[in-house]
Amino acid sequence: MYSAPSVSFPVGRSLFLAGLLLFIWLLGGIAVFLGSTAMEGLRWAGLWLAWLTSGACAAHWWHRLQMATIHWDGQTWLLKETQSEVAGDVSVRLDLQAAILLRLQSVDSGRRVTRWAWAEARSDQRRWGDLRRALYAPRRLDAIGMAVHSRGAHE
Repeated sequence: MYSAPSVSFPVGRSLFLAGLLLFIWLLGGIAVFLGSTAMEGLRWAGLWLAWLTSGACAAHWWHRLQMATIHWDGQTWLLKETQSEVAGDVSVRLDLQAAILLRLQSVDSGRRVTRWAWAEARSDQRRWGDLRRALYAPRRLDAIGMAVHSRGAHE
């Protein structure tokens, strides 16, 4: 079985991500507008306040995304930020083919740490395929466990 190639790839904020968040937020605004026309008083105000708050949270999240590098060495994922490095398990949370939202989870001093990363093909077209192969390639232990499990099911 072949393993995915090692790869380093730049991740972080982008105008595309900002536009995507804004588009989703505006769609939510349309839904709030259509849903709030029959409401009165506190319900109406609460719905609009929730929509405005969601926009502020999305903007804050986007602004906090750091420019970083995600690295796969064939066994471990590592997110190298400006002043820190975090190793952990990476999962794809949203795949738009030319852009991917990643979640890296690790355990630090007994507590779970989550980092988010946004990767786009246009950041490094040459290594985009390598990153996708590394993200979607089955892990060796997972593949061995699945082979043992499936063999046991047929016996």
